[in-house]
Amino acid sequence: MTTNAVSMSNQRPAWRVNSGMMSRLTGTFRAQNLPTSESAFFNAPALDICDFQQTRNLIFFSIAEAFSSQTPISLLVLTVDEFEAFERNYGRDAAEKARGFIEETLCHHRELIFGSESGVVIGNYVENRYLFLLPGITGAIAEEYAEYLRKAIVATEFDWNYRALCFTVSIGIAYKPGHIGDQDLLILQADQACDQVIACGGNRVAVAKFTKRP
Repeated sequence: MTTNAVSMSNQRPAWRVNSGMMSRLTGTFRAQNLPTSESAFFNAPALDICDFQQTRNLIFFSIAEAFSSQTPISLLVLTVDEFEAFERNYGRDAAEKARGFIEETLCHHRELIFGSESGVVIGNYVENRYLFLLPGITGAIAEEYAEYLRKAIVATEFDWNYRALCFTVSIGIAYKPGHIGDQDLLILQADQACDQVIACGGNRVAVAKFTKRP
């Protein structure tokens, strides 16, 4: 997030994998076993945003359909840069409002680009992260959309207490054909790419390295 009023510290990535292998530290495990929390990112009602399990199931079925029909599928993991620092500086109420603003922005641009019947799904993930399921969308188009989305969010101001604030986002991408594995491995690869973006300063888009068959 950028603002002319508050200087935010760099957000550090929380690595959830070891040598690319699935483990109990993966985002999928944590998203399925969220603790009871007051977190703004897990309890506030969302604007047409699926919960994690719904999204995971939809990814599973999309992969199966893509395999049988030889159609592409893309997946984005998007995180709001430095959101924890924003909440510390502005408070919980501001974070709640900002989360709603971000979700409205994400949904607006999904409808604007793909339309209401596209099957594109936005779902909650872990921490301040979202999953975007893009059925029928090639990796190249997903990269273009991710870059469009990144620019659109930073160009949209969030007004809070007479201040105009701008958020930035980091986006990781995985897709088929290209990346191998089931829904959890596809999520993991996009999540790793998102972490790599954050490690480089955020506000970028990156494609996960292609996985290799054993």
